[in-house]
Amino acid sequence: MTRINLLPPERLAKLRQKLYVRGGVLAALALVMAFLVADAVHAATARRLAQIAANQDDQIAAIQGLYVQIQATKRALKAYQDRIADIKNLRKVRRFYPTFLSDFVRSVPEGVTVKTLQTLGGGTQAAPLRVEITASVSGFVDVLAWIVAMEALHFSNLDLAGPLSASGTGPDQRLEVKIGGRYAPAL
Repeated sequence: MTRINLLPPERLAKLRQKLYVRGGVLAALALVMAFLVADAVHAATARRLAQIAANQDDQIAAIQGLYVQIQATKRALKAYQDRIADIKNLRKVRRFYPTFLSDFVRSVPEGVTVKTLQTLGGGTQAAPLRVEITASVSGFVDVLAWIVAMEALHFSNLDLAGPLSASGTGPDQRLEVKIGGRYAPAL
């Protein structure tokens, strides 16, 4: 079967032209619709990301608040631990000075007159008490006996700076000496 087109070629050209125009318009509308859909998807994504960012900012603010609280708690804990350490040190010192003075008095032999006694430091094994003593002695034999007695009673690193001055003559002569050292008992 053969097909015969009964429409004149001018009419067919107009119909084809209308068909091309309608196809172009439909293609343009489809393209515009695609752009509108893409824009709507991008806008929804932007809103969702903005909401996520706002939630994260809230979480960051909450975490920073917790961080500040943790730092304050750490400072309070450190202050508390320092107070406990001070109390422990005071308890040690309370036992320390009677022990120190008892040992010091037992170490002083006859013939020695203590003029000054200066202490500096803590009195523990880690930080021994530094002792500076100025005394008047009748002779160096008394000084040697005193140093031996002190070393037997937790004194160490004893240095003699003597005689600073001398007074009197013969058996009444007195020498002034200075002794420095450390005291660290086992409490």
